[in-house]
Amino acid sequence: MTTMYESRQSIVKNKTKVHEDRVRAMLLGGICADAASMGTHWIYDKEEMKKAVPSIEAPEFKDPATPSYYSSDEFPGHYEAGMLSPWGEQLLFVTEYCGEHQCVTAGHLSVRMKKWAETFGGRQDHNTKDFLKCMIAGDRSVELCGADNLDANFYMKVIPVVSLYAGELDMLDRVKEAIMVTQTNAKVIHFGQALATLLETLLLGSNLKTALEKVVEFAITGGHDDVMDACLRALGDAKSKSLDDVEIEGESMGGRACSIPGNFIISMFLLYKASADADVTTDAQYIQAIRANILCAGDTTSRAIMIGAVLAAASGSIPADFKEKTNSEIIEKVEKAATGVISVLN
Repeated sequence: MTTMYESRQSIVKNKTKVHEDRVRAMLLGGICADAASMGTHWIYDKEEMKKAVPSIEAPEFKDPATPSYYSSDEFPGHYEAGMLSPWGEQLLFVTEYCGEHQCVTAGHLSVRMKKWAETFGGRQDHNTKDFLKCMIAGDRSVELCGADNLDANFYMKVIPVVSLYAGELDMLDRVKEAIMVTQTNAKVIHFGQALATLLETLLLGSNLKTALEKVVEFAITGGHDDVMDACLRALGDAKSKSLDDVEIEGESMGGRACSIPGNFIISMFLLYKASADADVTTDAQYIQAIRANILCAGDTTSRAIMIGAVLAAASGSIPADFKEKTNSEIIEKVEKAATGVISVLN
């Protein structure tokens, strides 16, 4: 059986040019999907979500935004229509970090993330709070500062890091290092590397179907049964259920919350649905998937970030309407970071 190292060697040996349009689209895709979903974030009841959205046909970009558990009144300058959720704000920070520094090391990222977390002014998630407590106490050990949980927080590290290291021998190691700044759970690292494999395959020019197959190959090669089980569950559901029927029940699966494997399974379900429609990914599929994800309810923005980044990377574009409705200053920041990343590729 091929080892993970041999698999990485093969990717490097046969590496094609990183598609710069896909890099830019991927970084914007996660951001715009998050902004589209923020207005009704963390509504867990699907019937309540149907009442909260602007319409069932177009549930995105609710204005005024009314996310649960945080608001623009509580955090001035944040969480108005077109702005980012707390997940998206962290994704933006890591994206700008990668664009500015054009490399990732855990120690330096930890120091910069501490400064960002103390000053950005938005809602801090549990991982960020635990990380800050550790850093303020003077302990900069990555292993000790990272939380041992299953939150989808790691998506926000994976997407920008892959943009820098797609096709490089140490890509998976760099992804692991970045994830461990705030999370150390082994399953989180496995799922993070699985997402990284999916995104890398797209950035190197393959279509979505091939990229999804590469995730399964990663799981087999690495012996990651947890990732394999999630992929099989998502694929089975995609073949037998409609977009309206997506559901992950039970606390052990994470449900519709931010925890894996449930969060990852729902995201993969929607990606498998998109890949079944056509060999070429389109903006229409992006819109359909983000809308279905919002109506699924729960931690919509974390899933939207994964789904949006993947589908934008697959198509190399962003729906114009989604980009226009996302805060223009945020778009400018992502565009600048993307230019910085692209300047060191190929």
